[in-house]
This record gives sequence, structure tokens and C-alpha cells, in this order.
Amino acid sequence: MGGAISIASSVLVPQVDAVAAFYGIPSSKLADSAQAKAPVQAHFGELDHFVGFSDVTVCHSSFGFD
Repeated sequence: MGGAISIASSVLVPQVDAVAAFYGIPSSKLADSAQAKAPVQAHFGELDHFVGFSDVTVCHSSFGFD
């Protein structure tokens, strides 16, 4: 959840200069990750098999890195 909040803050809080997220992406209802105004460094476990909220593939797609 902290990662999702970090990424959302990069979209929603103008005073944020950069974020480092460890797992989690915000729902599209909260924030559109592709609209991040601050640099985002996101960390996900390469061998973890999470789907959805903590899925690195979903995270890449949400930022438009297909």
C-alpha cells in the first residue's frame, strides 16, 4: 500500500520532488500513474508471482512502458 500511495503522491501532490515505491500501484480511481509529475523509482520482486496491485507488468503498463 505504501508504494501505491507514493506513486499517487507523484501525481497528486505538487510539492513532491521524487518517490521510491516498494510494491503497489494506485488504482486508476485514485491516480493515473502515467501523469506522474515527479520521478518514480519503483521496486518489485522479479520472482514474486503477485497479480494486480503488486504486479510489475501492471505497473509498467500503468506508466505506459509496454
